Amino acid sequence: MPVSIRTKLDEYDASLDTVVAGGETVVRREFVSARRGDIVSLEALLGETGERLSFQFLPEGSGDSPPEVAELTFENAVEASASWTATGGT
Repeated sequence: MPVSIRTKLDEYDASLDTVVAGGETVVRREFVSARRGDIVSLEALLGETGERLSFQFLPEGSGDSPPEVAELTFENAVEASASWTATGGT
């Protein structure tokens, strides 16, 4: 399934266009850089005309919170469904 991920603000200029197969994981390290405390909004487009999924995370963390890594997990490639989560990064 084709997937397109973009930052929602021009301040954070990052994009990724790829094709993901069922069960595959695609990793893009340092996809977007931001200052500590900055919230970055991502938007994924699933398929050519599928659903747009938005997500916010803190790539450099904030205060006592560690940096976060955004993960997009495909639940069903046939129906083009996925969900965003944030995990602790380094």
